[in-house]
Amino acid sequence: MTLTEAELTDRLAAVEDPENGDDIVSMGLVDDVAISDGTAEVSLAFN
Repeated sequence: MTLTEAELTDRLAAVEDPENGDDIVSMGLVDDVAISDGTAEVSLAFN
C-alpha cells in the first residue's frame, strides 16, 4: 500500500493538541507534507 500526501495529511488531522483538542492540521501547524521513495517528510511550524 502506498500512502499519498493527501492521505498522510488526513491522518495528521487525527493528531490533537492536548490543551485545546484541535487537530494540528486545522491549527495550521503542518507546514508541508512530502512523500518520496517510501519516505514521508512532515514540516511543522510552531508559532
